[in-house]
Amino acid sequence: ITDKKLEIYKSRKNKKDKPKELKFNNHILLVEDNKVNQMYMKVLLKKFGITFDIAEDGIIAVERYKSNQYDLILMDENMPNMSGTEATAHIRKYEIENKLKYIPIIALTANAMKEDIDETRQVRMNEHLTKPIDIEKLYSILLKYISIKSIAFCHSLLAVWKNAILPIIIRFSGSSSRSLI
Repeated sequence: ITDKKLEIYKSRKNKKDKPKELKFNNHILLVEDNKVNQMYMKVLLKKFGITFDIAEDGIIAVERYKSNQYDLILMDENMPNMSGTEATAHIRKYEIENKLKYIPIIALTANAMKEDIDETRQVRMNEHLTKPIDIEKLYSILLKYISIKSIAFCHSLLAVWKNAILPIIIRFSGSSSRSLI
């Protein structure tokens, strides 16, 4: 499903003509200290249908992560007070201590050298996205990490249907399960 959505997205010649069904319905944390970059990301995220909170540095990011629910974190690297890699290390430590599932953390940085990418991988960031942001690559990464929420929801509905609703229908209708699936 994800690959098909991405193919549809890439095949559109007019970028303004994106199908509405490709919009996300997720809430993320944008960690960015630069106001211009914040404004740019706000426009992109709103176009993608994503709601978000903003943290201006790593310290605020860690606090917001601990007190809110996010589907993903977009993390700048070079920030005052605490860098993105330091903040990610704190978040990963918190997840381990509290037996939480890892949240996808995507590095947003102007640093594109191999050492920079290795550093983000070392603290277990999931992806490394360089600035200026390649919009199609950002979209592809978002599809990879946060569209899974919708798929998981569909699987949950299917499980409820098979395990709860379908047996009741079969019992009261006298139909076989094959004719109802």
